[in-house]
Amino acid sequence: MGHLTTKLVTVAAISAALACPSCNGIPEEGGADDKGGHLIINDSASSVKGHLLICLEDGAYENFNVEGVSLEPLFPGLYETPSEWFLATFSPEFPVQEVAATIASREGIISIQYDKILKRIPVGDITLADAAVMSKAEDLPFNDPRLVEQWHMINTGNTSICKTAVEGADAGVKDAWTLTGGDPSIIVAIVDEAVMYTHPDLQANMWVNEAERNGVEGKDDDGNGYVDDIYGYNFASDTPQICWSHKQDSGHGTHVAGTVAAVNNNAEGVCGVAGGTGKGDGVRLMSCQVFDGEVSSSASLARALRYAADKGASIAQCSLGYESGTFKDADDFKRQCAAEYAGISYFLDKSHNNSSVLDGNIIIFSAGNEGKSPAGFPGGLDDVICVTSFGPGFQPAGYSNFGPGCNIAGPGGDFYVGRAGQNSKCQVLSTIYDSNGNASYGWLEGTSMATPHVSGVAALGLSYAKQLGKHFTREEFVTMLLTSVMGIDKYFVGTKPKDGVSDMSLDQYVGQMGTGAVNAWKLLMQIEGTPSVQVVLGGDVVDLASIFGDPCMALTDYKADMDQKYKTSLGITSDFSINPDGMLSIECTKVGSGKLTVSAMSSGTPLSKEISIIARPAKSNYGGWL
Repeated sequence: MGHLTTKLVTVAAISAALACPSCNGIPEEGGADDKGGHLIINDSASSVKGHLLICLEDGAYENFNVEGVSLEPLFPGLYETPSEWFLATFSPEFPVQEVAATIASREGIISIQYDKILKRIPVGDITLADAAVMSKAEDLPFNDPRLVEQWHMINTGNTSICKTAVEGADAGVKDAWTLTGGDPSIIVAIVDEAVMYTHPDLQANMWVNEAERNGVEGKDDDGNGYVDDIYGYNFASDTPQICWSHKQDSGHGTHVAGTVAAVNNNAEGVCGVAGGTGKGDGVRLMSCQVFDGEVSSSASLARALRYAADKGASIAQCSLGYESGTFKDADDFKRQCAAEYAGISYFLDKSHNNSSVLDGNIIIFSAGNEGKSPAGFPGGLDDVICVTSFGPGFQPAGYSNFGPGCNIAGPGGDFYVGRAGQNSKCQVLSTIYDSNGNASYGWLEGTSMATPHVSGVAALGLSYAKQLGKHFTREEFVTMLLTSVMGIDKYFVGTKPKDGVSDMSLDQYVGQMGTGAVNAWKLLMQIEGTPSVQVVLGGDVVDLASIFGDPCMALTDYKADMDQKYKTSLGITSDFSINPDGMLSIECTKVGSGKLTVSAMSSGTPLSKEISIIARPAKSNYGGWL
């Protein structure tokens, strides 16, 4: 099918429908025909007035005629399937249930969905950072002055700020940045509020639609159905003006974007997980705005995901969703939110793949902030990644959803484990704007803040795979991502503050937060094919049989060598020793990661293996591939 144009109706037609409910239009209150009622797939609670989403059979569009109702394609551009989704609009004065019933009685209707209002569920208000210029810490890799405050990037275990802080309870980026900071060909769609693309710590890493920037204003220069979409598009208001000026805007999307890819090593503000190394090598951020003030809907989310796929995004970063318990299970969500799932499915369809590294795209959702089990949807779907939230001590945040549907944990902040007067610093620090719309920095917390850490780590992984010339299936990459974690269940002992009023028992979270805490270094090692071994600070022993296999007993002339940069990161000052049984003694004095080359002889034949060493205060309760 070709391009479909909007069916237009006049004010007079709408007025006539209101005046004559028995005409071929919208019925009066209580006059709906029950015929076709089974085609309505969800309820009308919290839905947009004057909107319905309709899936039509092939050819039904041309014959659609309900007075007072206009149709436009939900997804602009060429339609690829015989049946498709449309957005029906009509006067907000019409009862939406009555309009749905009338449309359901017509021929060629596959399903009708109320256009649900998406809701932001903030954990708390943002705390703006002070204007003081922070001094760069000696052992930090980049010159961004506020990196020293970003415990979620590099956690030094500073208990003077966060009572529960644990060194290394972060996203594991410090040593990963020695291998890659990102790649501008990797595009992350920020499906959220607007991204402030003029922010000095984001601007250089914004995705730009060059055809529109260099084209004619007011013209759809790239022919994708959207006019002047330079940095993305405002799907909430259906306009190219990405907007962060409404009083209801919280800065949520800008904060999320900064965690993914604020520009690194630019002597400005904060760092992003995949923000580059100061050489223009950060991943790119596409602003797919689905909140504009209080405006949002199912249609916005569906359109944003399809747009992101069509314009080259490999990762969709989605810190949003419905509350836990809204849907019984995944099938219930797919039935009631068929239009959103159409957008999700389109983004995940491998024929729309946008990466030379993978054969498919990736969607990452937050688990939700109700402090309940299970995860909210869409995060609870099997085909997306769902993120829970931990604080500076690897413990679950009181607001984080958990249990079924949850895949992996990220640092999302925990206000209530801070010291008096410094609680905000136990949250996540990122890019933001103040009440006057000026670029700034501030703290927020939530699974919304945990999710972009996972999206950023995934983007780093894609960047490194491209650098190495590696290629994976999406399933292989997701498996690597979800197993590139630090074990956190051992920290779930006793109680901790939940909300400033009550405490929470931690044992209920054991095995319920996903596979563990996301770790960028471990993902890069899996991409390399380098096995990782975790050791305890102060001295530990590594059994090389886990690396060379049982034949290690027959090997001789063991030697171990490590680059000085990794020795410095791990605080190694003494020599390595390996006994004849293949037991390697290593003494690390700093939390960090590095690569170690072990060589040996087998009857005159040299052998060599590279392994990854990860030093932490304590070992996980499990080891090996996790």
